[in-house]
Amino acid sequence: MTISRPEYPAVLEQWWLAAARRKLGTANNTVALRALDSDVAKLSDGFTTDRDAGFGDYATDEKMLLAYGIFFFPQTFVRTLFVFDEIVQRCGWKAPDSHPLRIADLGAGTGSAGFALASRLAVGRDVELHAIEKSSASLGIAEEIAADNSKLWPRLKYQPRCADLLTFHETTDEKFDIILASFALNESFHGKAESEFDPWIDRVAAKLADGGLLLISEPAMKITSERLERLRDRISAAGRMAILAPCLHQRPCPMLAKHREDFCHEVRWWKPPASLQSLNSRLFRTIQFLKYSFVAIANCAPGPGESVAEPARLVSPMMNLKGRVQCDGCAADGLIRRYEILARKFSGGEKSDFLKTERGDVVRWENLSLLGDKQTHRAENVARQFGFD
Repeated sequence: MTISRPEYPAVLEQWWLAAARRKLGTANNTVALRALDSDVAKLSDGFTTDRDAGFGDYATDEKMLLAYGIFFFPQTFVRTLFVFDEIVQRCGWKAPDSHPLRIADLGAGTGSAGFALASRLAVGRDVELHAIEKSSASLGIAEEIAADNSKLWPRLKYQPRCADLLTFHETTDEKFDIILASFALNESFHGKAESEFDPWIDRVAAKLADGGLLLISEPAMKITSERLERLRDRISAAGRMAILAPCLHQRPCPMLAKHREDFCHEVRWWKPPASLQSLNSRLFRTIQFLKYSFVAIANCAPGPGESVAEPARLVSPMMNLKGRVQCDGCAADGLIRRYEILARKFSGGEKSDFLKTERGDVVRWENLSLLGDKQTHRAENVARQFGFD
């Protein structure tokens, strides 16, 4: 199964450019973008390296919010759709039959992740999007985006709530069909003991409606990814909820169990909007790929799954070696294996097409045999089982 690669709506790009021109006092897009160079660089460094004191207050700076909107908002929007589209198409998750469907976006910021879900869900049904965000400035911008772009989500009711996501569970007795946290936990738990995470996530999960979805995405870093791996192991051990993705199984995470240096994350190609590319022409960040870790958990009993070695999610780059193609995969039986297939098994342009398989795709390796090194499994045939066109 291959599905369409998600795209960033042009109307949202134009909305942010208009906001930048208006607030920076210029009619020229290029002038507005150049004025945000240093702010984008500062944000990018702050999100990925040791943070200066007070970095979390960037939302109080108008230019920083504009920089975020043009550079990071599109990435979050499309990244969320990569995850959600897989959950619906590959995993078969269906939103509960609630009227309206209720979404809680924790650490919503200017709303990108929540609006991405709304663009999929708030077209054919009524959706309430409860945005939980402690920055009133971010919520103010998100309210404008919700109102000005209603054609993208015509049946959306946007409900901002100025609150800290860490105390979200204390402020409501409501149940939600989707609880979303996109690149919010790394910031919220920065400097806090890891022991604080488990009880918090348990209280949040208790707010899920029957059949509801808990969707967490985080930066592709070892510390954030392993936090999610430990979470899915707790879910696996409890056996009360279903792990939908990225795993093909309900067993403990083999990457975590083996103390591997690498960690579970996705690498997805996308088409950045022109305004983001223009900013990056002077910043030289890597923008053509979206890298992230995620976990998707459904509030329902786990199914039996498929306990076999053939289907595996790619957890390494695809390597084009002499006479063979090789990679590591996390299989449906809960084990990490090294897989390979001889190049002569491909005909015409099949090899070059297969080498485009992305980290995170699901591949079925057929008719496996264990080689003499006792770690490589050679396949007679191979087929991509899930990915994006």
